[in-house]
Amino acid sequence: MFTIEDAPKFAGTQISVKSPGELSLYIKENEKYKIERLRILGPLNGNDILFIREMAGSDFIGEKTNGKLRYLDLSGAYFEYEGLCSQNFSSGWHTIRGCISMFMFSNCISLQSILIPSNTTLICENAFSGCANLLSVLINSSIEDISSRSFAFCDKLERISIRNNRYYSVENKGKILINKQEELILCLNSIFNKQDDIYLKKDFIKIPDKITTIKKGAFYRCTIDNLAISKNIKHIESKSFQNCRIKSLYIFSNQLKIHKEGFFDCHYFDISSSIYCLSENPPIYEGDRIDFVTKTTFLFVPMAALHKYKQDPIWKICNIIPLSLDEIDIIEKKYNNISL
Repeated sequence: MFTIEDAPKFAGTQISVKSPGELSLYIKENEKYKIERLRILGPLNGNDILFIREMAGSDFIGEKTNGKLRYLDLSGAYFEYEGLCSQNFSSGWHTIRGCISMFMFSNCISLQSILIPSNTTLICENAFSGCANLLSVLINSSIEDISSRSFAFCDKLERISIRNNRYYSVENKGKILINKQEELILCLNSIFNKQDDIYLKKDFIKIPDKITTIKKGAFYRCTIDNLAISKNIKHIESKSFQNCRIKSLYIFSNQLKIHKEGFFDCHYFDISSSIYCLSENPPIYEGDRIDFVTKTTFLFVPMAALHKYKQDPIWKICNIIPLSLDEIDIIEKKYNNISL
């Protein structure tokens, strides 16, 4: 009754589903874990998502399966609100029309590339978390909201592609996701790979000049050797740099506010860490104490602002070292010649 359609323009398996919950009827059990490229058209529900998860290397509780699905094209599919599937997360997950719900594709370790449904408007938190081999994601024009940590623990993710979207854009070969308010939503950890051509031959990485705010979770779990907070950034939100490894941080903004949990769980600021504050006004830290630096952290500041930093109740704990005008000029020239 049901057959897998031949798709001459698609090098893989293409299926047109007539009713939600029937995907499993189109694929034989002995084919389920062999398919590597799959395109699905039509309505899907939670039961179908469970089937896809198993094909992509993860069952409903996140345990590994033998699935080999690498490429998944859902651009011609859409989710219906039915077929609730439970998971071992307190909130569970289910399908809602226009939504990639929480943990929907989490831990699908075989998945390398996905095209999401063309009518999707929302990608929820942790929707793709733990997709350890995910390399690329295509986001369509209908997306209106991408939650923080949607791609947590996707350490190999190299590119996010956007098609004619009013709310989001990408820069630097799809490694930076920005919203229409010029706020940095996500920076892919792969940008700090020293083999990446964006990183090579640069003394440090600079956030794009147009960014005004670094949103929650933007740099979650990034390994950062040298990062520059550009001049137009006004606010670092809660947990923007959560659980990051940071060796050196350059702050060029003259009006920066840092949320008290902006660097939450950054245990890797240590005796070898350095912070360069090129601003004559110490960044405002919105908390009683700064918990990501110690007395052994080197803080380099302009000679003219040395007194301000030493009197600042937050920054005075650091080992403060003045910078000469010549040293500042060298750093500024590097800043003006690079971008993230």
